[in-house]
Formats: sequence, C-alpha cells, structure tokens
Amino acid sequence: MSLKPWAAWLPKDGDYQLLPFKFHVLNDERELIVSEPGDWLVVPRGTTDRIANRRVKSDEPLFQDLLGGFFVATDGAPAQLDLMAARYRSRKGHLDSFTALHIIVITLRCNFSCHYCQVSRQTEDRTQFDMSEPDIDAAVALIFSSPSPDLTIEFQGVEPLAAFDRVKYAVLSALQYNAKARRSVRFVICSNLSLLTDEMLDFCREYDIVLSTSLDGPATLHEMNRSSKSNGDLAHLASMLTKSRRELGAEKIGALMTTSKAALSQPEAIVDTYIELGFDRIFLRPLQPYGFAERLQGSWRYSVAQFLGFYKRALSYILQLNREGRVFAEDYASIVLRRLYSPFPVGYVDLQSPTGMITAVAVYNYDGAVYASDESRMLAESSDYRFRLGTVHDDYETLFHGEKAREIVGAGVIEGLAGCSDCGLQAFCGSDLIRNWRETGELYGHRPTSSFCELNMGIQEFLLNLIDTDPESARILKSWAGR
Repeated sequence: MSLKPWAAWLPKDGDYQLLPFKFHVLNDERELIVSEPGDWLVVPRGTTDRIANRRVKSDEPLFQDLLGGFFVATDGAPAQLDLMAARYRSRKGHLDSFTALHIIVITLRCNFSCHYCQVSRQTEDRTQFDMSEPDIDAAVALIFSSPSPDLTIEFQGVEPLAAFDRVKYAVLSALQYNAKARRSVRFVICSNLSLLTDEMLDFCREYDIVLSTSLDGPATLHEMNRSSKSNGDLAHLASMLTKSRRELGAEKIGALMTTSKAALSQPEAIVDTYIELGFDRIFLRPLQPYGFAERLQGSWRYSVAQFLGFYKRALSYILQLNREGRVFAEDYASIVLRRLYSPFPVGYVDLQSPTGMITAVAVYNYDGAVYASDESRMLAESSDYRFRLGTVHDDYETLFHGEKAREIVGAGVIEGLAGCSDCGLQAFCGSDLIRNWRETGELYGHRPTSSFCELNMGIQEFLLNLIDTDPESARILKSWAGR
C-alpha cells in the first residue's frame, strides 16, 4: 500500500481538512467523537464515517460544532493550531509542578483487623514498625526537593494515630522546612478515628490538618468489614465525626468507603448512611487486590462486572436524591466529569497520562523505602518490589529522575500504548501500571483483558449515556464537575 501524497490531503474547493480525532461506539444508535485537545460530541452512529468521507455539509449545525471542537479545519494550515496546542498543554498542566502528593506511612501499627486491609498490620505495642525520626527528616527533605509550589503531605499507616508522636514530629519538621521554602503545604491524616483524643484534635486545629476516615456503610456492614476489640462500632465513629466537625469544621472531615462483597447488594443503604452522618458526597471505590488483601478467600472476591452493577445502582439512587432536592455527589463520577468538561488537569493519579505515579505522587514507607505510588507500596507487602524507587536517604535526582523512574513514567504514556493510542476515551483516562504488572507480568498490560479498562470504560460509558439521554441527569452531573 502506497501513501497518498500530501497534496491529496489538502482541502478542495468547498471541502474541509480532517484534524486528529478519535471515536468510540456508545450503543447501537450513538457514538462519541473526541478531538485531540479533548473536545467531544455524542452523535448518531455513522457520523464518524460521514466526517471521514467529507459528507458533512457546511450548512449543517454539526459542521460548526466540528470546526469549534477542532475536529476539522477549512484551511490547509489550520489557523487554530496554536490554540489547539495551548489547550493540549493545559490538559497536561499537572506535569508543570511535578510531584504534589506525598504519602508518609508513619506506622504499620493498628487497633483494627479489617479483613480487606492491604498491608501487614502490626499490633499497637510493636513500635519498631514506626518510622524513625531520621527517616522522617530525610523524607521531608525529599518532599521539599519537589518543584511543586503546592504540597500535600498525607499521613497513612495502617493507623497513624497509633504513632501520633511521629505525626507531630513530621508536621513540625515540614513546617520548619517551609519557613524557608514558602510553599503552600496541606496536611491530611487518614485514620479510623477510634484513637482520636482532645490533644490530637487541638494539634489538628492548630496546624489546619484535614482528617480522612473510613466509612463503609450501615452499622452491620461497617462493623463486619472493620473489626476491632474496642471503639470499632459505627456509633463511636459517628461521635468522633461530630466532635471533629465541631472542633475543626465540617470542611476538614472526609470519608472513604471500600466496597466489600457484602456491600454489593446494599448501595442505597450505604448512601443513606453517609447522608445520616452528615456527608454530602461519597467515593465508591472497588477493593484493590494488592498486598495483604490479595490473600482474601474467594468468598470475599467479586468481579469488575459485579462492581459496575453496584456502582450504576448507587449512582442512579444518588441522582434520584438530587432530583428530589438533596445535594449529594459521587466523587469518582465528579473526577471523570471534570475530565469531560474542564480544559484543565485533574489531580487524580489514576486518570493521568503520563501516569501519576512519581509525577503526581510518591510514598515514603515506615522503613524508609520510597515507592512510586501507594499501590506499589501495597504490592511490596507480597514481596514484589518492582516499583520500589530506593530509600529516603538516596538523593532526589536518583529517585525521581533515575532509570527506574523514567521507565515507569514512560510506560504510563497512554498516547503511545497499544489499545490506548486509538481509544476514543483516551482523553479522559489514565494508566494503572500496578494492575498491568499483576495481570500480565509487564508494565504495558493488555487492554482487551484489562480490568482497569473494563472498570473505567464501564463507568465512562454509563455517564456519557446518561448525559446524552437524560437532560435532568446531565444537569446534575455537570454541576458536579464544578464542585
């Protein structure tokens, strides 16, 4: 097959020139078209064929949408090329500041024994699993080596409040660094809140610290998932939420849920529990089969298709509540919707290209090891160190710009991956190298059998079909994009 000469692609009289765009079939009647800068239209099936064969008439309303969305041009050297480039750079703006989220795993100690925990938790008395002060100092130095003007330092553990003295040490160390660095620094503690004391709340209020907790649903579900000998019941968590909001402000308290198999049958009850406990949003997250959680028996596992059924049912219920006047949002949908409607980057690691691993997030483990993401730290719990970058005592350039870092980031550029490079949903998606590695034994993965693709494609198709067919749902969903 011979290539056509360049002249054959130039517009003829009354013709138009094709600009790069992709398409995706949504259903039997509709398809999605997406231009290179990320503009999109849902159109009747066959529209892509009409555009490609230049059968769209210049007096059709569609033609103006194609021109404005950078699908076609009417001159040989598009005058809007610079504007297209600016739009594209804007969507990749997260690369300008580099790593902004820094997770410090301050301890492996915990007073809970959650069946889906992804790390090998240790009992409360085993202080040898706390991060040492020299390692904290080295981690903080690395964090402030990042060029990002905005830094989020998130304390995880298993339960960081079990080693609150180390949390305090790390916060004060970071603030001491920041006296000279003058960055915008935000602190987050991820905790079950069962060990929260007045002293801890005073410290959080003084240093403007956000608390993020775990809430899986109604009492029977939450307590089954998150077993503890003391203070593990939902009533105690509810009291801690009330107290924390009173002391810190409602905007400083968040929650995450993990979807266990038992949760699949009760999405409405889970949403109702969030509302009853004062939340106006929920993040519906599937169970991640990494680390300790990978050892779960078959009775606790479920498929991507099962989670999608749960997710769609939950989202439909949330939309109904909004139609009835309740303001409540689902966070993952909100992230996807911001990708759809905003020309700016979205700070969510899983939906970035190049991958958000290293470029957006880094993890400093309790033992001083540095990982490319939280999931890669969990992977190390099963003795797989593929994504371990080094230690907190290595220099910044070696860790974040070294050979392994370049390999990881390079493998996460979906514009160059088979199955992603021509996918119509590419502009709104990202890559999950950890999942690729676990499923195929390589970083690049295999899109036709990828559970990451199945999950994200299922959610994105569901949202796009709602936007296309249900004006009231479209109005509600679009409002979430700006929250």
